Amino acid sequence: MTVKQPAGGAAGGSLRHRRRPVDAIVRVLLILAAAVSVVTTAGIVLSLIPPAIGFFQQVSAVEFLTGGSWT
Repeated sequence: MTVKQPAGGAAGGSLRHRRRPVDAIVRVLLILAAAVSVVTTAGIVLSLIPPAIGFFQQVSAVEFLTGGSWT
């Protein structure tokens, strides 16, 4: 049994093997969105470090984790 292939070579070939420009644009947008989320998360964590240092200078980590009263 033989299977007929469409004529035309690469120009008339399947879209499965060719990348469309929209695919590249979407890929770039997704990478940018991921980068923004990583930078935002890092900024939040870094902005919490100075207050946490000040807090743990006043309250020990053991007291914080095991203490039963809120002040």
